[in-house]
Amino acid sequence: MDKESLLKEIRLLTEDFIKNEHQPKSERDVCRVYVEPLFAQLGWNFRDLNEVKEQVNQPDGRPDYIFYLNGSIAFFLETKKVQELTEKDLIQAVNYGRSKNKRWAVLSNFKETIILICDIKETSIMKHVFRRIPYSELENRLDDLLLISNESFQAGSIEKKAQDEGRVKKTVKIDDELLNDIWGWHQKLKNSIKNNNSNPPNHGAISRK
Repeated sequence: MDKESLLKEIRLLTEDFIKNEHQPKSERDVCRVYVEPLFAQLGWNFRDLNEVKEQVNQPDGRPDYIFYLNGSIAFFLETKKVQELTEKDLIQAVNYGRSKNKRWAVLSNFKETIILICDIKETSIMKHVFRRIPYSELENRLDDLLLISNESFQAGSIEKKAQDEGRVKKTVKIDDELLNDIWGWHQKLKNSIKNNNSNPPNHGAISRK
């Protein structure tokens, strides 16, 4: 991904947002003018229904967008009007991920973009926040923003970052797990045989006449 081009486009979006910040905007306006262009710059193709599906005029309980990668859900995106995002908004987005057993959800009104880990057990909703990026920091925190790019999900970069930071457990392939178990059993058997051979049972000496 060309970071220079991305920075240029982000700068244009943020400048326009600042210019029109106090102009009344519906949630759909925010999506159309700011959120969709931002995610398009992150490599997501809104013209491809196999990659991004928008759920307009859906009943409560469904996210605004679903992003797909190779036929599987990569993450959910919930959008809001330009106002302070609340804990209720965070809970709503996390619940979308949990309902489908998915790890990632994003909550955004462009003023703030929040990346959430959905499939972990925490004592408060705030601990599900993985990254929280105000629009004023988009340029300086480009690496954080790129975690939700198409390229990041393709390469597994966001997953690796979460694992490296200890936010999620590293996944172990079933073959590797079984191999580790077999190796453990082998070592236990080997040690057991060695211990038995080094301490043979004493059945008494055979006397000779």
